[in-house]
Amino acid sequence: MPRVADRPDGVLRDLRSRMGDPSGTADSRFSPHLVPVFSTPELVGSDARRDGQIRYVGPSSVDRLAGYDFP
Repeated sequence: MPRVADRPDGVLRDLRSRMGDPSGTADSRFSPHLVPVFSTPELVGSDARRDGQIRYVGPSSVDRLAGYDFP
């Protein structure tokens, strides 16, 4: 499935280009400095790590659907 395997590379090239570094080779999925987590500490629970290396960036989803009473 070469097209599936190539997709992350294309997304990273686009991201680097938008950030002003189109010739860069960094892969933001593998950083020794930061771990982005597509969740929130509240959803992960009370045992969630909250050290400086982890950034909770919210759930990876579209806008909340209307009709649900969830704070």
